[in-house]
Amino acid sequence: KTFNSKNNDIHAVKNCNLTINDGEIFGIIGFSGAGKSTLVRMINALEKPTSGQVLIDGENISALKEQALRKKRMKITCITVGKIKENYLKMAIEEYTKRLSKYCKLEIIELLDEKTPDNAPKLLEEQIKQKEGERILRAIGKDSYKIALAIEGKQFGSVEFSNQLEKLGVNGVSHITFIIGGSLGLSKEVLGQADLLLSFS
Repeated sequence: KTFNSKNNDIHAVKNCNLTINDGEIFGIIGFSGAGKSTLVRMINALEKPTSGQVLIDGENISALKEQALRKKRMKITCITVGKIKENYLKMAIEEYTKRLSKYCKLEIIELLDEKTPDNAPKLLEEQIKQKEGERILRAIGKDSYKIALAIEGKQFGSVEFSNQLEKLGVNGVSHITFIIGGSLGLSKEVLGQADLLLSFS
């Protein structure tokens, strides 16, 4: 990979040839400016090589157009109970969907929420969560890694959570589903099927 500048060309990655077999895990180390980030960005198709090829399962992904690349990247699904009504939130979602489209396929599924009367008894609340939970379980994609938002879940810093998602990708996870419950939270059945409970509070 060569970057052109006014004064001279910068050869970020040169004469690189490597093969990574299915299930193998490699670490890339080197001094600052050695081309580590550029190499990784070419492997995941965020950079196109100036020359040469990046082959994944025999397919040259460096030659694929953006629309075809989206189909190869990780899919992220957000399942939410209730619909977004505020226009400013809808606009924010549209903007971040555009930004994320370069890195993943984003899908947002808004499910119908049950109306909860004021001062509802505990039994009724559990019945409402169960109904909403059944809709959630039907919407979850097969073989996806399920992250449920729950108060009792684990808290991550932003860098730590980013590393967690990166590890999932390295371990072969290609579909992550975030599950966001309604005002009463998530049912026991949904929480029980989650691979990770995540808390933002």
